[in-house]
Amino acid sequence: MNKFADNQKKQYNHIMNTTATIEKKIASILPKGEKTLKRFVKDALFLQLQDINKKIALFEGKYNCGFSEFERARRKMARGKKHVYEQEGDYMDWEALEDHKRTIMSVIHSL
Repeated sequence: MNKFADNQKKQYNHIMNTTATIEKKIASILPKGEKTLKRFVKDALFLQLQDINKKIALFEGKYNCGFSEFERARRKMARGKKHVYEQEGDYMDWEALEDHKRTIMSVIHSL
C-alpha cells in the first residue's frame, strides 16, 4: 500500500471512530425518525461527490473522453517526449478528482 493510500485509510478509520462516538452520545437525544449523524455524513459526502462529478465532467468535455482514455493518450505522448504542460496539470488534477471520488464512494458504501 502506498503512503497516500495508507494515509487515506488512517483518515477513514479516524472519521469512522469519531462518527461512532458522536452517534452514541447523541442517539439518546434524537427523536425517532430524525436523521442520524450517519445520514448527515452520507448526505454531506453525496454533496461532495456531486461537486467532484461536475469537475470531472468539465475535463471530460474539454478532452471529449473519459479519464482512462485521456490517460492512455497521455502515455503515448510521453513516449514521444511531447509534453503539453496544460495537459500535464489537467492530468494531475483529474487523477486527484478520480482518486477522491473512489475514496468517497468507498466511504459511502461502508456506511
